[in-house]
Amino acid sequence: MKRSDSEIVEALKTRNNSVIKEVFANNFPIIFKLVNTNTGNKDDALDLLQDALVIVFEKIQNNTFSLHDNCSFSTYLYSICRNIWWQKLENRKNKKTVELKDTNEYTEPDFGEKEYTQALKDKLFQEHFAKLKEDCKKILTLSFQPFSSDEIANQLGVTEGYLRKRKSLCKDWLITNIKQDKRYSEIY
Repeated sequence: MKRSDSEIVEALKTRNNSVIKEVFANNFPIIFKLVNTNTGNKDDALDLLQDALVIVFEKIQNNTFSLHDNCSFSTYLYSICRNIWWQKLENRKNKKTVELKDTNEYTEPDFGEKEYTQALKDKLFQEHFAKLKEDCKKILTLSFQPFSSDEIANQLGVTEGYLRKRKSLCKDWLITNIKQDKRYSEIY
């Protein structure tokens, strides 16, 4: 059974695993063809499709996702992949001119470098945040919420002074680890 674009989007809102697998399976061949035609391999295509889906998830969550009248979900996803792959080719060639060979006649929706760069930044942050010690994750997560230092300290059962010092150390570790990642210089 082929799902409509609106059914796919609704299922992605809830991160329905079977629909994600279906979207992956249905779109991978054309994405692989695009990547393979342009000096990439199967792993590149898998990463590319995953990165594009992260962008789609973020757009859906932020209520900024919309399909144009003449654009299907697959076309939209292909366009994101095409733009991301073009960026990667540009970065690999040290900003020399790169000609991307199209494998399909898709129309491009509005998707720019800004969304791609933001998705890369988010991914880098999330990966390094996940590597923090549990207490750091908890402190920083609560700090991202609209709680005062006093409320966070009370919730964690620590003093405000300890909280400030620990939060500072945790942020420093996170920032240092992100900046030491080789991808940091490519993104920023």
